[in-house]
Formats: sequence, C-alpha cells, structure tokens
Amino acid sequence: MATKATILDAVRKLCDTDSPPVISKGLAVFLADALKRYSRDRPFEDVEDVTGSAAKLQATPTNWEDQWSVVRKIVYPYSDEDSTVLEADDYEVDSVPVAGSPVQKIRFKSHEPAATETVRIWFTRPHVCSDTVCTVYEEDEEAFAHLVAHVIEKKKASIFLGLKDQAVEVDLVDYGAKSIEARALAKMHLDSYREGIGLSAEGPKPAAVAGDIDVETSSPYVSHLRHHRSRYR
Repeated sequence: MATKATILDAVRKLCDTDSPPVISKGLAVFLADALKRYSRDRPFEDVEDVTGSAAKLQATPTNWEDQWSVVRKIVYPYSDEDSTVLEADDYEVDSVPVAGSPVQKIRFKSHEPAATETVRIWFTRPHVCSDTVCTVYEEDEEAFAHLVAHVIEKKKASIFLGLKDQAVEVDLVDYGAKSIEARALAKMHLDSYREGIGLSAEGPKPAAVAGDIDVETSSPYVSHLRHHRSRYR
C-alpha cells in the first residue's frame, strides 16, 4: 500500500523537486492540490453501515463530506439473510439546519429505519494520502505521481516567469526558456496522468507522444517520460 512517502519518492523520479528551493518546501501543498484533482476524476468509494434513526431523516455516514459526497447505493434493510437495494428515487440527500448551520442528511421518502435495523450506504468521498493512510487506488499510483509532478512543473513555470520579469540584462539564466520548459513538462505529466487513469479523450497514444512536443530542453526527466508513458497503452 502506498503512503505519502512512497508517492513523493515516485514524484522525485519524475521531476526535479529541489529547484527552485521553494518547490521542496511546498511538496505537501502540491500533493494536496493533486489529491483534489484526482478526487474529482476518480473519487474514493466507501461503504458504511448506519444504524436506523426510527425516522425518515437519516444521518449520513461518518466519513461523508458535506457538499462533496454522493450516494452511490443504499441497501435497506441490510442483513445477512435479506438485503434490498433501494431505487434512487426512494431517498434524497437534503440539507437541514443543525445548531444554525446546514448539515446534509439522507431523507427516505417512504421508509423509517428502526434503531434495530441497519442501513448500508455506498458513497463517494475525497481521497487522503498521509504517512499512514493513502487511498489512491493501487492501479493509479504511478499516474497519480505524474499528476503531482504536473502540479509542481506548473508552479515552476509560474515562478520562472516571475523571475524573468525581474531579471536584469547581466543575468546568466534564461528564465523565459525555463518557464517554457516547465510548461512543456507539466503538459507531458498531465497527459501521462490522464492516460494512466483512462481519461484521455483522444484515445490511445503512441509511446513516444511526449517527444512530439517541440521544445528545446536540457531536462534529464524528458527522456524518462518519453519511454515511461508506454506502460499505459
């Protein structure tokens, strides 16, 4: 199972996380930004048993994220002997005021699960990735590392563009070129991520597609990317 550390180790093999220095200090932020995107593209699907409330209004699962989670399926009553999958129009997610603030609840239209009954709820929630728990699907770990690298390179492009505007004529570093290079790498990583989780709208691409981007670059990570993406075909 992946952890935050193993994901970041994979990212370091895909892109330079040490330059500029601000990048290495912001890795946790870049990982969090990538998790938000990944959670939208492929949310984590959870399941939880909830005890009935003896009313039509039912509490949402413990890990439910208000205004984000979506019900995938509800089985009621749930038991080893008898389980019935409810139709989608048998319930709805509703916001009700609790202590002056809106809280989402599940409202059954014709059922009132008793306190002795169990409601099994399948639902979506955002992914997490910490030192001990990482919900990124195993088959997506490599693609997710590309997504983190995309976020990093995109940030680099912005930083280098700002440095270009501040540079003086005697500056030996071409920040404009470095910004263009970072944008190209960001695009390659995003393409690899999308293809890796099956989101490519253009269908399968040739293994060397990354090399088709006509950008002069000295980055040691480009040749790695050109061959790396063939693993997703």
